[in-house]
Amino acid sequence: MPPLPPTSLRTKGQSSSNPNVDPEKLKRMLANRQYAQTYRYKQTWRMMQLEWIVQSLEADIQWDSTMMCYLARQHYSLQVENGILKQKLGFIYHEIGFKKAEHVQLKKEEDGLKKVFAEQQNYEELRKSSMASAQFVDMDQPGRPTYNFI
Repeated sequence: MPPLPPTSLRTKGQSSSNPNVDPEKLKRMLANRQYAQTYRYKQTWRMMQLEWIVQSLEADIQWDSTMMCYLARQHYSLQVENGILKQKLGFIYHEIGFKKAEHVQLKKEEDGLKKVFAEQQNYEELRKSSMASAQFVDMDQPGRPTYNFI
């Protein structure tokens, strides 16, 4: 039903107090107008709420976008650092391998030197013990060397 024109635009026969208008119809028209006004108010209010929600979400998107950029830079930086640390770790493992090989070689050399030293000690002990128990050439007799064992 079309809205009623304002009172200044109404013609003579359209007075709201017209006795020919059914009171139920008039009551229904007023209720419809009231409902339409309430509906428009609620619709306007809902539109404002949705606009606030949209603005809030746009602000969230802006914040999240900024955070994503920051975190992407952080992620890239950490990836670079991780690569550098992995490379250093690889060099260290390589160096450890060389050090272990060098250690094994030095250990073998040490064992060999200990063996030589032990043989020299045994030789010295044998020499001292054989010198103590044996008497050497008697120089007083020029033609014949003699050995005297005790």
